[in-house]
Amino acid sequence: MAELHWILLLFPHNIKPQTKREFFREIWELSEEPFDSTHPLLEDIVLEFAPEPQHPRVNGG
Repeated sequence: MAELHWILLLFPHNIKPQTKREFFREIWELSEEPFDSTHPLLEDIVLEFAPEPQHPRVNGG
């Protein structure tokens, strides 16, 4: 479940990396496993600069 939240929270650019890490930590700790905040996928560069997904055009053009 934590992995799914990582994917969902990766793309929004209006959430700061520190806030994203806090969300991940809270969810991860529900599993009663230690949270590794030093994991490379939790670095600021990853959490800040993920590409924004493209939204499909509604009008077809």
